[in-house]
Amino acid sequence: MAELLFSQLGAVMLGYFWYSDAASPDAMDGSAAVDLPEERVAGQLITPKDRPWNLELLGSIFHSNDPTNYDITKSNSNCDVIFGTSRKNIGLSLFDAWLSSASQSFPGHVTEIWNIGWYASTSRKTWTWVRPDNQVNSIRIEYDLLSDWGWQRQPLTRMYDPIERTFRVPQEQFIDTETIEVNGALIALSLKWGQTFETYQYLSRAQSFVQIQDDTPLNSILDKWVAPLQLLLEFLTLQYVDVNKVVTRLYKIDPQIQIHYNIHRPSNAKKPSSQNVHPTMMLATRNHLSDRGVDLQTLLQNYFMLISGKNHDLALRFLQKSTQSLAEETIDMSLLNAFRALERYHDVEIGGTAIPKDEHTVRVDSIVKSSPDEYQEWARNQLSGANRKGIIRYSCKMS
Repeated sequence: MAELLFSQLGAVMLGYFWYSDAASPDAMDGSAAVDLPEERVAGQLITPKDRPWNLELLGSIFHSNDPTNYDITKSNSNCDVIFGTSRKNIGLSLFDAWLSSASQSFPGHVTEIWNIGWYASTSRKTWTWVRPDNQVNSIRIEYDLLSDWGWQRQPLTRMYDPIERTFRVPQEQFIDTETIEVNGALIALSLKWGQTFETYQYLSRAQSFVQIQDDTPLNSILDKWVAPLQLLLEFLTLQYVDVNKVVTRLYKIDPQIQIHYNIHRPSNAKKPSSQNVHPTMMLATRNHLSDRGVDLQTLLQNYFMLISGKNHDLALRFLQKSTQSLAEETIDMSLLNAFRALERYHDVEIGGTAIPKDEHTVRVDSIVKSSPDEYQEWARNQLSGANRKGIIRYSCKMS
Protein backbone atom coordinates (compact mmCIF):
# COMPACT_ATOMS: atom_id res chain seq x y z
CA MET A 1 0.00 0.00 0.00
CA ALA A 2 2.86 2.35 0.66
CA GLU A 3 6.58 2.23 0.16
CA LEU A 4 7.88 0.42 3.22
CA LEU A 5 11.55 0.19 4.02
CA PHE A 6 12.43 -2.34 6.71
CA SER A 7 15.49 -1.36 8.67
CA GLN A 8 16.64 -1.31 12.25
CA LEU A 9 14.22 1.56 12.76
CA GLY A 10 11.24 -0.56 11.70
CA ALA A 11 8.78 0.27 8.90
CA VAL A 12 9.63 3.59 7.26
CA MET A 13 7.28 5.55 4.97
CA LEU A 14 8.87 8.39 2.99
CA GLY A 15 6.85 11.38 1.87
CA TYR A 16 5.91 15.04 2.26
CA PHE A 17 4.00 16.51 5.19
CA TRP A 18 2.31 19.77 6.12
CA TYR A 19 0.45 21.38 8.99
CA SER A 20 -3.29 20.73 8.86
CA ASP A 21 -4.20 24.45 8.73
CA ALA A 22 -2.67 24.53 5.25
CA ALA A 23 -5.47 22.27 3.96
CA SER A 24 -9.24 22.33 3.95
CA PRO A 25 -10.77 21.91 7.43
CA ASP A 26 -13.04 19.13 6.13
CA ALA A 27 -12.23 15.71 4.74
CA MET A 28 -10.94 16.00 1.15
CA ASP A 29 -11.90 13.38 -1.40
CA GLY A 30 -9.07 12.58 -3.78
CA SER A 31 -11.50 11.72 -6.61
CA ALA A 32 -11.49 15.45 -7.37
CA ALA A 33 -8.42 17.47 -8.28
CA VAL A 34 -6.61 18.53 -5.14
CA ASP A 35 -3.70 20.95 -5.08
CA LEU A 36 -1.17 20.13 -2.39
CA PRO A 37 0.08 23.10 -0.35
CA GLU A 38 3.34 24.60 -1.50
CA GLU A 39 4.67 24.73 2.04
CA ARG A 40 5.31 21.07 2.75
CA VAL A 41 8.43 19.38 4.04
CA ALA A 42 10.09 16.05 3.36
CA GLY A 43 10.13 13.48 6.09
CA GLN A 44 9.67 9.88 7.07
CA LEU A 45 7.03 8.18 9.19
CA ILE A 46 8.60 5.41 11.29
CA THR A 47 6.15 2.81 12.65
CA PRO A 48 7.94 -0.01 14.50
CA LYS A 49 5.84 -2.69 16.19
CA ASP A 50 7.46 -2.44 19.60
CA ARG A 51 8.19 1.28 20.05
CA PRO A 52 6.42 4.65 19.74
CA TRP A 53 5.79 5.96 16.22
CA ASN A 54 7.76 8.99 15.04
CA LEU A 55 7.58 11.49 12.21
CA GLU A 56 11.04 12.86 11.35
CA LEU A 57 11.00 16.05 9.27
CA LEU A 58 13.72 17.86 7.32
CA GLY A 59 12.31 21.26 8.17
CA SER A 60 9.48 22.71 10.19
CA ILE A 61 5.88 21.58 9.83
CA PHE A 62 4.74 25.18 10.36
CA HIS A 63 4.51 28.03 7.86
CA SER A 64 7.62 29.92 6.71
CA ASN A 65 6.60 32.99 8.71
CA ASP A 66 6.00 30.98 11.87
CA PRO A 67 8.22 32.06 14.81
CA THR A 68 9.28 28.43 15.23
CA ASN A 69 11.55 28.69 12.21
CA TYR A 70 13.60 31.34 13.97
CA ASP A 71 13.19 30.41 17.61
CA ILE A 72 12.40 26.74 18.37
CA THR A 73 11.55 27.64 21.96
CA LYS A 74 8.31 29.14 20.58
CA SER A 75 7.26 25.92 18.84
CA ASN A 76 3.85 24.37 19.40
CA SER A 77 4.07 21.16 21.42
CA ASN A 78 1.19 19.29 19.83
CA CYS A 79 -1.03 19.08 16.73
CA ASP A 80 -4.41 17.39 16.38
CA VAL A 81 -3.53 16.27 12.87
CA ILE A 82 -0.66 16.49 10.37
CA PHE A 83 -1.39 15.76 6.70
CA GLY A 84 0.95 14.08 4.23
CA THR A 85 1.47 11.96 1.13
CA SER A 86 3.87 9.05 0.71
CA ARG A 87 6.13 8.59 -2.29
CA LYS A 88 3.49 6.21 -3.66
CA ASN A 89 0.83 8.96 -3.36
CA ILE A 90 -0.92 7.57 -0.31
CA GLY A 91 -2.96 10.14 1.62
CA LEU A 92 -1.86 10.25 5.28
CA SER A 93 -3.55 11.84 8.29
CA LEU A 94 -1.41 11.65 11.44
CA PHE A 95 -3.17 12.13 14.78
CA ASP A 96 -2.18 12.99 18.35
CA ALA A 97 1.11 14.48 17.17
CA TRP A 98 3.43 15.70 19.90
CA LEU A 99 6.75 17.47 19.28
CA SER A 100 9.42 15.45 21.07
CA SER A 101 12.53 17.25 19.77
CA ALA A 102 13.65 20.01 17.41
CA SER A 103 17.08 21.16 16.31
CA GLN A 104 18.32 24.27 14.54
CA SER A 105 21.75 24.28 12.92
CA PHE A 106 21.43 27.81 11.52
CA PRO A 107 18.59 30.37 11.18
CA GLY A 108 15.76 29.10 9.02
CA HIS A 109 16.93 25.46 9.03
CA VAL A 110 15.02 23.29 11.49
CA THR A 111 14.56 19.56 11.89
CA GLU A 112 11.75 18.14 13.97
CA ILE A 113 10.74 14.79 15.45
CA TRP A 114 7.08 14.25 16.30
CA ASN A 115 5.54 11.39 18.24
CA ILE A 116 2.47 10.04 16.43
CA GLY A 117 -0.37 8.31 18.28
CA TRP A 118 -2.24 6.80 15.30
CA TYR A 119 -2.90 7.56 11.66
CA ALA A 120 -5.24 7.03 8.71
CA SER A 121 -4.29 6.14 5.13
CA THR A 122 -6.02 5.70 1.78
CA SER A 123 -5.37 3.71 -1.36
CA ARG A 124 -2.92 4.89 -3.97
CA LYS A 125 -5.71 5.79 -6.42
CA THR A 126 -7.29 8.46 -4.24
CA TRP A 127 -6.20 11.14 -1.83
CA THR A 128 -8.33 11.54 1.29
CA TRP A 129 -7.35 13.51 4.39
CA VAL A 130 -9.47 13.39 7.51
CA ARG A 131 -9.65 14.93 10.94
CA PRO A 132 -10.14 13.01 14.20
CA ASP A 133 -13.67 14.33 14.71
CA ASN A 134 -14.94 13.41 11.23
CA GLN A 135 -18.06 11.22 11.43
CA VAL A 136 -17.97 7.65 10.13
CA ASN A 137 -20.91 5.34 9.48
CA SER A 138 -19.22 2.03 8.69
CA ILE A 139 -16.37 0.17 10.40
CA ARG A 140 -14.80 -3.15 9.44
CA ILE A 141 -12.43 -4.86 11.89
CA GLU A 142 -10.38 -8.00 11.27
CA TYR A 143 -9.03 -9.94 14.26
CA ASP A 144 -6.77 -12.97 14.51
CA LEU A 145 -8.47 -16.03 16.01
CA LEU A 146 -11.94 -14.72 15.15
CA SER A 147 -12.42 -17.56 12.66
CA ASP A 148 -11.15 -20.16 15.13
CA TRP A 149 -13.49 -18.83 17.82
CA GLY A 150 -16.58 -18.14 15.74
CA TRP A 151 -17.06 -20.93 13.19
CA GLN A 152 -20.32 -22.77 13.72
CA ARG A 153 -20.28 -26.53 13.25
CA GLN A 154 -19.93 -27.57 9.63
CA PRO A 155 -20.46 -30.97 7.98
CA LEU A 156 -17.29 -33.04 7.97
CA THR A 157 -16.01 -32.92 4.41
CA ARG A 158 -12.61 -33.58 2.92
CA MET A 159 -11.95 -30.73 0.54
CA TYR A 160 -8.92 -32.58 -0.80
CA ASP A 161 -9.49 -35.73 -2.84
CA PRO A 162 -6.29 -37.81 -2.58
CA ILE A 163 -7.31 -40.01 -5.52
CA GLU A 164 -8.13 -37.22 -7.96
CA ARG A 165 -5.56 -34.93 -6.33
CA THR A 166 -7.96 -32.03 -6.47
CA PHE A 167 -9.66 -29.66 -4.03
CA ARG A 168 -13.37 -29.19 -3.61
CA VAL A 169 -14.17 -25.49 -3.71
CA PRO A 170 -16.22 -24.50 -0.61
CA GLN A 171 -19.84 -23.74 -1.50
CA GLU A 172 -22.25 -21.11 -0.20
CA GLN A 173 -23.11 -23.15 2.90
CA PHE A 174 -19.66 -22.33 4.26
CA ILE A 175 -20.54 -18.62 4.45
CA ASP A 176 -21.85 -17.58 7.85
CA THR A 177 -23.09 -14.06 8.62
CA GLU A 178 -25.03 -13.04 11.71
CA THR A 179 -26.25 -9.48 12.28
CA ILE A 180 -27.32 -8.17 15.69
CA GLU A 181 -28.08 -4.79 17.26
CA VAL A 182 -26.09 -3.50 20.23
CA ASN A 183 -26.33 0.01 21.69
CA GLY A 184 -28.06 1.34 18.59
CA ALA A 185 -25.40 -0.04 16.22
CA LEU A 186 -25.66 -2.97 13.81
CA ILE A 187 -22.88 -5.54 14.23
CA ALA A 188 -22.37 -8.28 11.63
CA LEU A 189 -20.02 -11.20 12.24
CA SER A 190 -18.99 -12.66 8.88
CA LEU A 191 -17.08 -15.92 8.43
CA LYS A 192 -16.29 -17.20 4.95
CA TRP A 193 -13.69 -18.78 2.73
CA GLY A 194 -11.28 -16.61 0.80
CA GLN A 195 -10.07 -18.31 -2.36
CA THR A 196 -7.14 -17.68 -4.69
CA PHE A 197 -6.98 -19.38 -8.08
CA GLU A 198 -3.65 -19.57 -9.89
CA THR A 199 -2.37 -21.66 -12.80
CA TYR A 200 -0.06 -23.48 -10.42
CA GLN A 201 -2.06 -23.57 -7.17
CA TYR A 202 -5.38 -23.21 -5.41
CA LEU A 203 -5.46 -21.58 -1.97
CA SER A 204 -8.46 -21.46 0.37
CA ARG A 205 -8.36 -19.77 3.77
CA ALA A 206 -10.93 -19.01 6.42
CA GLN A 207 -11.68 -15.30 6.57
CA SER A 208 -13.50 -13.40 9.28
CA PHE A 209 -14.37 -9.82 10.13
CA VAL A 210 -16.75 -7.70 12.16
CA GLN A 211 -18.76 -5.11 10.22
CA ILE A 212 -20.28 -2.31 12.33
CA GLN A 213 -22.84 0.25 11.17
CA ASP A 214 -22.52 3.11 13.64
CA ASP A 215 -22.52 6.89 13.45
CA THR A 216 -19.51 7.86 15.51
CA PRO A 217 -16.43 10.15 15.35
CA LEU A 218 -13.25 8.71 13.90
CA ASN A 219 -11.35 9.18 17.17
CA SER A 220 -13.85 7.10 19.16
CA ILE A 221 -13.54 3.88 17.13
CA LEU A 222 -10.67 2.44 19.16
CA ASP A 223 -12.23 2.86 22.60
CA LYS A 224 -15.81 2.18 21.51
CA TRP A 225 -15.34 -0.90 19.32
CA VAL A 226 -11.81 -2.06 18.48
CA ALA A 227 -10.37 -2.42 22.00
CA PRO A 228 -13.53 -3.82 23.72
CA LEU A 229 -14.02 -6.54 21.08
CA GLN A 230 -10.31 -7.39 21.26
CA LEU A 231 -10.58 -7.75 25.05
CA LEU A 232 -13.63 -10.02 24.73
CA LEU A 233 -11.87 -12.29 22.22
CA GLU A 234 -8.79 -12.48 24.43
CA PHE A 235 -10.93 -13.43 27.40
CA LEU A 236 -12.81 -16.13 25.47
CA THR A 237 -9.77 -17.59 23.68
CA LEU A 238 -7.23 -17.23 26.53
CA GLN A 239 -4.78 -15.87 23.93
CA TYR A 240 -3.45 -12.51 22.86
CA VAL A 241 -5.49 -11.42 19.81
CA ASP A 242 -3.97 -9.15 17.16
CA VAL A 243 -5.98 -6.46 15.41
CA ASN A 244 -5.15 -7.12 11.76
CA LYS A 245 -7.02 -4.35 10.00
CA VAL A 246 -9.46 -1.51 10.66
CA VAL A 247 -11.21 0.06 7.67
CA THR A 248 -13.90 2.75 7.79
CA ARG A 249 -16.03 4.94 5.54
CA LEU A 250 -16.99 8.55 6.14
CA TYR A 251 -20.17 10.33 5.15
CA LYS A 252 -20.19 11.34 1.46
CA ILE A 253 -16.63 10.03 1.04
CA ASP A 254 -16.29 7.02 -1.27
CA PRO A 255 -12.72 5.81 -0.63
CA GLN A 256 -12.16 3.42 2.23
CA ILE A 257 -9.92 4.77 4.96
CA GLN A 258 -7.66 2.39 6.84
CA ILE A 259 -6.90 3.20 10.47
CA HIS A 260 -3.57 2.19 12.01
CA TYR A 261 -3.22 1.90 15.79
CA ASN A 262 0.01 1.35 17.68
CA ILE A 263 -1.53 -1.34 19.89
CA HIS A 264 0.91 -2.77 22.42
CA ARG A 265 1.58 -6.47 21.87
CA PRO A 266 3.05 -8.36 24.85
CA SER A 267 6.68 -9.11 24.13
CA ASN A 268 6.40 -12.44 25.95
CA ALA A 269 3.48 -13.78 23.94
CA LYS A 270 4.23 -17.40 23.07
CA LYS A 271 3.56 -17.05 19.35
CA PRO A 272 1.70 -14.84 16.89
CA SER A 273 -2.01 -15.36 17.35
CA SER A 274 -2.42 -15.89 13.60
CA GLN A 275 -1.32 -19.47 14.25
CA ASN A 276 -4.36 -21.62 14.81
CA VAL A 277 -5.56 -22.37 18.32
CA HIS A 278 -7.68 -25.47 18.85
CA PRO A 279 -11.14 -24.76 20.36
CA THR A 280 -10.39 -27.07 23.30
CA MET A 281 -7.66 -24.62 24.35
CA MET A 282 -10.17 -21.76 24.58
CA LEU A 283 -12.35 -20.75 27.48
CA ALA A 284 -15.54 -20.76 25.40
CA THR A 285 -16.13 -20.79 21.64
CA ARG A 286 -19.25 -19.60 19.88
CA ASN A 287 -20.45 -23.23 19.75
CA HIS A 288 -19.85 -23.74 23.49
CA LEU A 289 -21.85 -20.64 24.34
CA SER A 290 -24.64 -21.56 21.92
CA ASP A 291 -24.97 -25.01 23.54
CA ARG A 292 -25.68 -23.20 26.82
CA GLY A 293 -28.24 -20.84 25.38
CA VAL A 294 -25.95 -17.82 24.90
CA ASP A 295 -26.21 -16.57 21.32
CA LEU A 296 -24.19 -13.74 19.80
CA GLN A 297 -26.87 -11.15 20.57
CA THR A 298 -26.97 -12.09 24.26
CA LEU A 299 -23.19 -12.30 24.52
CA LEU A 300 -22.47 -8.84 23.09
CA GLN A 301 -25.40 -7.08 24.74
CA ASN A 302 -24.43 -8.36 28.19
CA TYR A 303 -20.74 -7.76 27.57
CA PHE A 304 -21.08 -4.11 26.56
CA MET A 305 -23.49 -3.52 29.42
CA LEU A 306 -20.95 -5.09 31.79
CA ILE A 307 -17.92 -3.04 30.70
CA SER A 308 -19.86 0.22 30.75
CA GLY A 309 -18.96 0.27 34.44
CA LYS A 310 -15.31 1.11 35.13
CA ASN A 311 -14.86 -1.51 37.86
CA HIS A 312 -16.35 -4.27 35.72
CA ASP A 313 -14.10 -3.28 32.83
CA LEU A 314 -10.96 -3.33 35.02
CA ALA A 315 -12.02 -6.63 36.61
CA LEU A 316 -12.29 -8.25 33.20
CA ARG A 317 -8.92 -6.87 32.13
CA PHE A 318 -7.21 -8.25 35.25
CA LEU A 319 -8.95 -11.61 34.80
CA GLN A 320 -7.91 -11.74 31.15
CA LYS A 321 -4.29 -11.09 32.14
CA SER A 322 -4.42 -13.87 34.73
CA THR A 323 -5.53 -16.45 32.15
CA GLN A 324 -3.63 -15.31 29.05
CA SER A 325 -1.02 -17.76 27.81
CA LEU A 326 2.22 -15.80 27.98
CA ALA A 327 5.71 -17.21 28.04
CA GLU A 328 7.61 -16.69 31.29
CA GLU A 329 4.40 -15.68 33.07
CA THR A 330 4.84 -16.62 36.72
CA ILE A 331 2.10 -18.28 38.75
CA ASP A 332 2.43 -15.49 41.31
CA MET A 333 1.69 -12.84 38.68
CA SER A 334 -1.30 -14.79 37.36
CA LEU A 335 -2.68 -15.15 40.88
CA LEU A 336 -2.11 -11.45 41.57
CA ASN A 337 -4.13 -10.46 38.52
CA ALA A 338 -6.86 -12.96 39.45
CA PHE A 339 -7.14 -11.42 42.94
CA ARG A 340 -7.17 -7.94 41.42
CA ALA A 341 -10.11 -8.99 39.27
CA LEU A 342 -11.91 -10.44 42.29
CA GLU A 343 -11.39 -7.27 44.32
CA ARG A 344 -12.74 -5.06 41.53
CA TYR A 345 -15.77 -7.29 41.08
CA HIS A 346 -16.32 -7.33 44.84
CA ASP A 347 -16.24 -3.52 44.96
CA VAL A 348 -18.94 -3.08 42.35
CA GLU A 349 -21.21 -6.06 43.04
CA ILE A 350 -20.88 -6.65 46.78
CA GLY A 351 -19.46 -3.29 47.93
CA GLY A 352 -21.22 -0.99 50.34
CA THR A 353 -21.19 -1.12 54.12
CA ALA A 354 -21.77 -4.07 56.44
CA ILE A 355 -23.95 -1.92 58.74
CA PRO A 356 -25.36 1.62 58.33
CA LYS A 357 -22.67 4.32 58.45
CA ASP A 358 -24.22 6.15 61.42
CA GLU A 359 -24.41 2.95 63.43
CA HIS A 360 -20.81 2.13 62.60
CA THR A 361 -19.68 5.62 63.70
CA VAL A 362 -21.44 5.19 67.07
CA ARG A 363 -19.76 1.82 67.62
CA VAL A 364 -16.32 3.18 66.75
CA ASP A 365 -16.74 6.14 69.14
CA SER A 366 -17.88 3.85 71.93
CA ILE A 367 -14.95 1.43 71.52
CA VAL A 368 -12.40 4.24 71.23
CA LYS A 369 -13.65 5.97 74.40
CA SER A 370 -13.40 2.73 76.37
CA SER A 371 -9.82 2.12 75.23
CA PRO A 372 -6.72 3.33 77.11
CA ASP A 373 -5.62 6.81 76.06
CA GLU A 374 -2.44 5.56 74.42
CA TYR A 375 -4.45 3.15 72.20
CA GLN A 376 -7.32 5.42 71.18
CA GLU A 377 -5.74 6.87 68.01
CA TRP A 378 -4.65 3.40 66.90
CA ALA A 379 -8.12 1.94 67.57
CA ARG A 380 -9.88 4.68 65.61
CA ASN A 381 -7.56 4.21 62.62
CA GLN A 382 -8.14 0.46 62.66
CA LEU A 383 -11.93 0.63 62.96
CA SER A 384 -12.84 3.64 60.83
CA GLY A 385 -12.30 1.87 57.51
CA ALA A 386 -13.58 -1.53 58.60
CA ASN A 387 -17.21 -1.20 57.58
CA ARG A 388 -16.96 -2.77 54.13
CA LYS A 389 -18.56 -6.11 53.31
CA GLY A 390 -15.76 -8.64 53.27
CA ILE A 391 -15.41 -11.35 50.63
CA ILE A 392 -15.28 -14.18 53.22
CA ARG A 393 -18.27 -12.82 55.15
CA TYR A 394 -20.37 -12.50 52.00
CA SER A 395 -19.35 -15.96 50.71
CA CYS A 396 -20.29 -17.64 54.00
CA LYS A 397 -23.65 -15.87 54.05
CA MET A 398 -24.40 -16.97 50.47
CA SER A 399 -23.45 -20.60 51.25
